[in-house]
Amino acid sequence: MTTRITTPPTNKRTPHYLFPINRFPAADATILNTRVYLQLIELEFPTTIDAVVFNNGATAAGNIRVGIYSAGASDTPAGGTLQRESASTAIGAVFSCQIISLSSSVTLAAGQYWIAWCCSNATSTPVRNGNYAWPAGTVCTFDQAFGALPTTCPAITDSSTSLLNWVRTA
Repeated sequence: MTTRITTPPTNKRTPHYLFPINRFPAADATILNTRVYLQLIELEFPTTIDAVVFNNGATAAGNIRVGIYSAGASDTPAGGTLQRESASTAIGAVFSCQIISLSSSVTLAAGQYWIAWCCSNATSTPVRNGNYAWPAGTVCTFDQAFGALPTTCPAITDSSTSLLNWVRTA
């Protein structure tokens, strides 16, 4: 399942949020602080994005960093280029949506991109898509300690755990 927007927002003053359509049921999932999680999004027209929304679960601790990668040669994030990332941001209150601003807005051409997440604390439990079986190749991970995301996405491992996340258009 990819996140897809098919018509341009009509009111540029009101932020729009792009998110997976089949995102429920949801459950908490503990994020490892030595792993970056990635989820595919697909834009069908040029879109300006200024933030990623993170859904906090039952435990909120430490910091989070998010980013957006372009797709690599095989439509996976591996080899893709980091388009933007956030600063290290304190994770907010439990059971809340948290808007994490990117370093600056980025206008992305139509195509496939990957939302990347990493946390500093191994006890954080963001909300994830629960019992939904994500198609192979739409969610993946790579191992890295918490910190700045690499400018080129390294080799990835397929995953079946997808965080409940979305992006905000500027």
